[in-house]
Amino acid sequence: MKRLEEQGYVTHEITVSGEKLEKKLYHITATGRQLLHEWISVGTPDLTATKDEFILKLYFIQTDRDPRLLAMLQEQLTLHTAKLAHLQQRLATVFPQAKAAKQHYGHYLILQHAIGREDYYVNWLKQTLKALPE
Repeated sequence: MKRLEEQGYVTHEITVSGEKLEKKLYHITATGRQLLHEWISVGTPDLTATKDEFILKLYFIQTDRDPRLLAMLQEQLTLHTAKLAHLQQRLATVFPQAKAAKQHYGHYLILQHAIGREDYYVNWLKQTLKALPE
């Protein structure tokens, strides 16, 4: 943010939160708004690599009978189920009506994407757990 401010794309003001905590509240300048508009208009041809340590660990599991596998999958199921519930609650809170989604459509799309990703992950974990040998 400091570099953006030095380049004239944003400004900030100091606000006080609580009794003593100072925070910087940033505002985009007209120049910054123009740069943002141009940046959004440029294509995004590269796929973003995900860095999921759990998936990396799975790569090194050699058999479905690995004694570590069940606990690994159950831990992830708990974490992703909680994250999915949180995202669904955020959707209900931030976008209680269709009108709110239309007013902040980009935010709505990102939240829907995150919910879809977590929903898929939870279902995949459940299917994987179900397929493990007894």
